[in-house]
Amino acid sequence: GTPKPRKPASAATVKGYKVTLKAFGRYLQRRGTWPSNPFDMLRTKKLTAADRTRVNRALTPEQIDALVQAAPQRAVQEWRRTHPNPSAEHLEALRVEGIYRGRVYLTLAYTGLRVGELSALTWGELDLTAGQEIAEIEARKQKGRDDALVVLHPMLAEMLRRHRKERSTAEVRAGRGPVRDADRVFRVSSSLLRWLKLDAEWAGIGLCDARGRSTTVHGIRAGFNTTLRRNSTDPALRMRLMRHKSADLGLGTYDKVETDELRRELERLPVANALRLAAGSHSASVPAPVHSGPIEAGVGRSGPDATPHA
Repeated sequence: GTPKPRKPASAATVKGYKVTLKAFGRYLQRRGTWPSNPFDMLRTKKLTAADRTRVNRALTPEQIDALVQAAPQRAVQEWRRTHPNPSAEHLEALRVEGIYRGRVYLTLAYTGLRVGELSALTWGELDLTAGQEIAEIEARKQKGRDDALVVLHPMLAEMLRRHRKERSTAEVRAGRGPVRDADRVFRVSSSLLRWLKLDAEWAGIGLCDARGRSTTVHGIRAGFNTTLRRNSTDPALRMRLMRHKSADLGLGTYDKVETDELRRELERLPVANALRLAAGSHSASVPAPVHSGPIEAGVGRSGPDATPHA
C-alpha cells in the first residue's frame, strides 16, 4: 500500500542524526577508509524549549493506580469483545500478562528507572533482604555509564519477592526450572508505549492532559521526580534518587508544576488592605496585610479606619 506521510523530523532528531554521522565519519577516518571526515562540516544547534515537539506529562500516583488496575482488565475485556468464544486459558494468559505489565508500571513509578535500565535488570542485581532493599545496576546498563545504587521502597521489594516466586512457579510448571539470578526481572515489551496508551485510554487518563502534555512511559519517571518534590524531598536527595549528575534536570526538565500548585502558593500570600478595597471586597480570607516595615499610627493605612493626615 501507499506509505503514510511522515511528519518533519524534530530538532532533537536532526541533531541526533548529525551527531551519529560525525561519529561514523571519525571512525572511518581513524581506520584509514576515508582520508578525512566529510561530516565535520555539519553543525549542531543547542536545543531549547521551543524545539520540543512533545512534552511529557508527569503521571501521579493516582494515575499509576488506575493504569495498574486497567492493565489486566482491558486486555481481557477487549479480547472478549472481539472474540465471541474465547478460551479460558487464553483469557487467563492475558490477565497474567496485564498483571505483570502493571508491576512494570509500579517499578518504574517507585524507582525512577528508565525503561532500558529496567529491561536489563537481573535478579542478581537485587538485594531484597528486609531492611536492606537495594538494586545495584551495572554501569554498562546505565545512561550515565556509572554504577548506580537504587534504594527500593519496602512495599516494592515485597512485590518483587512475590513476583519472583510466581515466576519461578510458572517456569517450573513449564519444565524450565526456577528463576535464576542471571534472569531478567521483567520481560519488558518493545510495545510498552503502545500498551501504556491503550491502558491510559481505558483508565480514563487519556493520551494527553489539558495542557497538551503527552502520556508516555518516560512520564512515569517525571512523575517520580515531581512526587518527590511535592513531598518536600531535599533537592540533593532528589538528585540522588533520580540519579542525575546535575540538580538542574530535577528542578527543570523533570519537574512538572501544575497551575493549581502555583495558584495555591500564590493564595498563601498575605493580602494588603489596598488590594481588598481595589477589588471591592471588605472581607479578608487572609487577615495579614503586607508591610514593608514599621508603620506609625494612622500613617500609610488604606482602609475605612485610617486616620486622616494632619
